[in-house]
Amino acid sequence: MPKEDDLSTRTITGSQTQLLALIAALATGGVAYRLIVQHHLEQTSLLFIGLPSLLAVILVLAPPARSLPGGVLRGITLFLLLSGPVLGEGFVCVLMAAPIFLAVGLIVALLIQASKRRDERRTALSCCLLVLILPMSLEGTTGTLSFNRFERVSQS
Repeated sequence: MPKEDDLSTRTITGSQTQLLALIAALATGGVAYRLIVQHHLEQTSLLFIGLPSLLAVILVLAPPARSLPGGVLRGITLFLLLSGPVLGEGFVCVLMAAPIFLAVGLIVALLIQASKRRDERRTALSCCLLVLILPMSLEGTTGTLSFNRFERVSQS
């Protein structure tokens, strides 16, 4: 009779499967990056196109997200990775901005999830989000809605 803690009788849960997929993606990306650097190919398309494409394939094959925030973060990450083949070396800029994209996506997903719990507040919350986001989306459309883009520095 097997013991309760016998590994051969344990089943893998959904969260463990997702964690295993994350570990596999990070390990694969890490090994691929080290191989690229070892062969002095860090300034080639292999790094800026091949590696993001490989990570995107692993992300697609990973188990699906089971929550709205998880799905949003997965979707944003996938599209950020897919911008690598399109942007080439410009992908470095995407990497620098990725935390902002992910943070905004997570905040919006959590707000939507909270509003679904409270159906009576859903419309009010959506209107508040629109009122907050709309002015930010108009920046730069006219001279009065633009920030100063020219700076001068002088030394005396």
